[in-house]
Amino acid sequence: MDSETLALFSGNANAPLAHDIARHLRLPVGRAAVSRFSDGELNVEIMENVRGRDVFIVQPTCPPANGPSALNPPPPLPATTAGSAPSR
Repeated sequence: MDSETLALFSGNANAPLAHDIARHLRLPVGRAAVSRFSDGELNVEIMENVRGRDVFIVQPTCPPANGPSALNPPPPLPATTAGSAPSR
């Protein structure tokens, strides 16, 4: 796989799964900072340029329904499209 054309990021729900996928694809896991605003909302900052790359976000949505994996859409998703990342 080519890290020039692909980007893989991990949500908070299962980072080991994302790292296993990245190792299998021979890609690094993308750098992102995840924090919470004072009102409890998630803040996700993608720490690298993803413009022109196909972006994959590993974020399982299995129970508990109100746990950290219950994110709709996953917070990194708006961050990847806000910078006009193309979609196919």
